[in-house]
Amino acid sequence: MATLVDFGALKKTGKELESHLPNNTAGVILTGGSQLEFEFEDGTGLEDGIVDEEDISAGHNMAYLPPGMLTKHVKAGSVSGKVKLPPTLTWLGLVNEAVLEFENGRLVRWSSRSSKERLDSLIKDQPENERGVNAVTIGLNPLVRYGYAQDRFAAGSIGISGLEFTGIIRNGTLRADQAVLVDKGKLIR
Repeated sequence: MATLVDFGALKKTGKELESHLPNNTAGVILTGGSQLEFEFEDGTGLEDGIVDEEDISAGHNMAYLPPGMLTKHVKAGSVSGKVKLPPTLTWLGLVNEAVLEFENGRLVRWSSRSSKERLDSLIKDQPENERGVNAVTIGLNPLVRYGYAQDRFAAGSIGISGLEFTGIIRNGTLRADQAVLVDKGKLIR
């Protein structure tokens, strides 16, 4: 069902959001009383289900199905603060909930009441100097529902990538400077 989305509409939405994410723009993710701050840098990717000349010239010659995700790179060393994650599917299985804390771009503390061992395994498998966020994703597909291993494509989802998994935030708010792009899990732009 989610593959029946209008690919052209995804492209339009993705390009509109991308226009609000210039390099060197401050970004903030708010979720569950926590705040994660960072700075965007050069590098975007739009998974709209269409492989066009622009994609090919950028070296992106394949597409995900279902489509619907915008990725923007984050400046190394710029990530600081806390983020609370709801259930997130990882290669080791489901992490029911987690709190991740970053300082100067590196993950420095993490906790989970119900998935501590799994979260510890995911994080400790990665060298300390590589425990950081390198990209933020925004889900664009209004036909994708949470819980089917495609959460990063669900419209309004916010993802943080760069760890051994992508942490998905379902009801978060994403701001770029003063522009609100996602408000409590709903796409605004």
